[in-house]
Amino acid sequence: MYKIFVSLNAQEDIETAEFYYSKISQKVSDQFIDTISEIRFLLETNPFFSIRYKNYHAISVSKFPYLLFFEIDEENKIVYILSCFHTSKNPKKYPI
Repeated sequence: MYKIFVSLNAQEDIETAEFYYSKISQKVSDQFIDTISEIRFLLETNPFFSIRYKNYHAISVSKFPYLLFFEIDEENKIVYILSCFHTSKNPKKYPI
């Protein structure tokens, strides 16, 4: 099992998205948070998803237009979630 650490930047990104979705519907907001929780579970068990940029991995937040960017410390079995990036933004502006 890998430990998960969420950076302040990623936590702010997630909270901003959750706030946005809560303005639309509490159900949608809850689905977004549930999806993030499911991804965290996946990363705890197997974090080796595609490399998007240099040594940074990314996983899509299914049904939502976001990518979670993360690094893996294999030696210490830690996944560092660095950002929750809205996919409508220019990929040249990846936040890593």
